[in-house]
Amino acid sequence: HPELAFEEHHAHDVMSTFMERHGFRVTRHYGGLETAWRADWTFGHGGRVIGVNSEMDALPGIGHACGHNLIGMSGIGVAIAIKAAMEAHHIAGKVVLLGTPAEEAGGGKIILLKNGAYKDMDGTDQPLRPMLTIIRSHPGPGPAHISTDGPLTAAQLILVEFKGRTAHAAAAPWEGINALDAAVAAYTSISYLRQQLHPEIR
Repeated sequence: HPELAFEEHHAHDVMSTFMERHGFRVTRHYGGLETAWRADWTFGHGGRVIGVNSEMDALPGIGHACGHNLIGMSGIGVAIAIKAAMEAHHIAGKVVLLGTPAEEAGGGKIILLKNGAYKDMDGTDQPLRPMLTIIRSHPGPGPAHISTDGPLTAAQLILVEFKGRTAHAAAAPWEGINALDAAVAAYTSISYLRQQLHPEIR
């Protein structure tokens, strides 16, 4: 049932209801987004907060080509498995599962972050309670029945303005500053750098 960014109404309703049936306290339409949701489960007192993300949106025209249907359900499976392990071994703590819309376009997690959806998962509200890394699972190529932990990357938009100075190209080129040359050199240098960075320093 592929749904585009910010239109994940079916996924929102089905996943929220499913988590309620597994004993989680669910907040629908969470963090200022109509199709975001949050499922909490707490055991005992204190302990860690473990955050899990479940993505939901599809790509226009090609559906779930990036596997968010799998990522969404895997996040649910992870949260329920952590709950079962905490109950079985009497481990105090809290599991927070966020249904995060608009991963492909629209910056759903960025909006949730700005609206405070991750606040109690970064440890700032309870400095004496350590936070385990926020996790999610992601499908990828390779043999069946394997699990790997690879690097995750993020993007940050920056605006760079190159300013030049005019000059006569034949009579006095040294008087000018060529903004296009600067832009080309910057692009080429960044491209070279990107290809040479090892995963542990990206």
